[in-house]
Amino acid sequence: MKSPATVEAAIAAATGTGFKITSTNPMGGGCINQAYVVEGNGQRYFVKTNRADLADMFEAEAAGLSELASAQALRVPRPIASGVGAGEAFLVLEFMELGGRGAPSRMGRALAQQHLKTTEKFGWLRDNTIGSTPQHNAWAADWIVFLREHRFGYQLKMAARNGWGKRLQTLGDRLLARLEDFF
Repeated sequence: MKSPATVEAAIAAATGTGFKITSTNPMGGGCINQAYVVEGNGQRYFVKTNRADLADMFEAEAAGLSELASAQALRVPRPIASGVGAGEAFLVLEFMELGGRGAPSRMGRALAQQHLKTTEKFGWLRDNTIGSTPQHNAWAADWIVFLREHRFGYQLKMAARNGWGKRLQTLGDRLLARLEDFF
C-alpha cells in the first residue's frame, strides 16, 4: 500500500474516529487488485488497491455492495471509504472473518430473498466492472434485450476487438438471435 496515511485519513473521516494503522498484512485471492488487512485502534479493515485511474471501479464496487446490502438478505461487506493517494486508488471495506460452512438451505433461502428485490427495468444506475472488464448497465425495459445488448453482445464485441476468431463471432451471433429460446 503506497499511501497508508491517506487510507488512515479516509477511515477516520468515514467513521468519525481517529485511526492509525499498526499492521498491514497482504492478502491473496485477487488477480487484479492488491489486497490487505489493516489493523489499528482495535479495528480491522479489508483494503483493496490498484492504479489511480481505476478509482471509479472501486466507487462502483462500493455502490454495488451497498445495493446488495439494501435487500437485507445476504451479509456483504460494508463499504467504509474509497479514494486516491500516492497514485493509487483504494477501497476500504468492513473486514469479515470468512471460513467454515454454512447450511446450504439457509444460503439458498437468502439468495432467493436477495432476488426478490427488483426494479421495473433491467440494468443499474451506473456502469461497473467484472474484474477489470467494463460492464455497461444502461436501463432496458426487457430482460432479454438487456442481456443481448449489455452482457453477451458487449462481450462478443470486445472479443472481436481483441482478435478472437470468426467462429466465435458466428456462434455468438446465432446465440444472440435466439436468446429468447433459452429463457
